[in-house]
Amino acid sequence: VDVMLMLALSGRWTPNTARELREVVAAHCKGDELLEPLLDAASGAVAVDGSMPMPVLVASSLRTITNEQALSPRDRILRDLYWMYQAANSIGRRALEPLIVKALADGWRHVLEHQRFALSMPMRCAPAIEAGIMAVEQQGIRAAPQLIEAAAEGARVDISPQWRSILALLAGDAVVAAAQCNWC
Repeated sequence: VDVMLMLALSGRWTPNTARELREVVAAHCKGDELLEPLLDAASGAVAVDGSMPMPVLVASSLRTITNEQALSPRDRILRDLYWMYQAANSIGRRALEPLIVKALADGWRHVLEHQRFALSMPMRCAPAIEAGIMAVEQQGIRAAPQLIEAAAEGARVDISPQWRSILALLAGDAVVAAAQCNWC
């Protein structure tokens, strides 16, 4: 899914790319059983819900890249959480991080410029979102929790304790993550 996400965020994911990826994986791995659910999710061929494995959720979110403007702030938060999780756990983090950081910053700037009306108390939460955008651009994905927390407050999205633990770990706060984690 890292390759798919990287190609999509760099504007190089197409149906032809999906076909080529399938051929390469099938040739090298003697089959594409592991890739098939990801390609199905990315193309919208299957219904995806939050109970599916994270790589399938990330693959499904690739469809949002071509229509970023249609994402509600709530859907953007969920999608961004998936992307941050994927990048944080990826051996390709160094390649994914700059692409995800740019997508997060650009996406939330779009919300502030064109969807501010969808935020709860925009006069209060917009400065926090702006500060989160700047922090992500300066510090990378480790600052993404600041942006997500500000955006979640503005979009009235409750971040689950599990996601809060993941965000704390991403920000480098293992003590907070352990205190919040009831599934570790």
